[in-house]
Amino acid sequence: MQITKIEIQKKRKDRYNIYIDDEFRFGLDEGVVAKLGLYEKKEITEPEIEQIEKEEVIAKAFNAAIFFLRTRERSKKEINDKLKTKEYSSSIIEKVLEKLERLDLVNDKRFAEMFVRDRMKLKPKGKKILSLELKQKGVDNNIIEEVFQDLIGIDEEFKMAKKVLEKAENKYSGLEEKKKEDKIIKYLMSKGFSYSMVERLLGN
Repeated sequence: MQITKIEIQKKRKDRYNIYIDDEFRFGLDEGVVAKLGLYEKKEITEPEIEQIEKEEVIAKAFNAAIFFLRTRERSKKEINDKLKTKEYSSSIIEKVLEKLERLDLVNDKRFAEMFVRDRMKLKPKGKKILSLELKQKGVDNNIIEEVFQDLIGIDEEFKMAKKVLEKAENKYSGLEEKKKEDKIIKYLMSKGFSYSMVERLLGN
């Protein structure tokens, strides 16, 4: 068998139509054409065609991951879960994640740092809740601890707790003092702050 024609698609300049023995066989991403060194008059075997088709699936999965990353950082687990919903196999997803990591397009530590900074600024929460949220997104415990050491010292967590306290005081402003304090303590702890942090905050 021979590749008899390679032409750029009319609507997608980053894709090529491949003809084998004068018959259209498949459309390919330009990266696949370049990676496999395809050219007109190249002799080709069935196993090589199977490899081409596999590389095209990987390219499509990779492009889907890039599209998913367009708005913000994502964890590896988020990308894995997203590609699973598109019914890509585990082996294809693994290859995509390897490539994304190699190109530094996905990095769980960088993701965790972004996530924590975002929470500190917009949705203050204590370390317990932040840790739980990061674990749910597949971030390793060691990375979580490292990011916490870098970004959340005692003073930073106290500042976050203070912001949450202000919200809680407004929320329970109509209650009598003892009941209000009990509600505030439960509210702060539900947001992931330790009891000792809450006591310090309330001056108890």
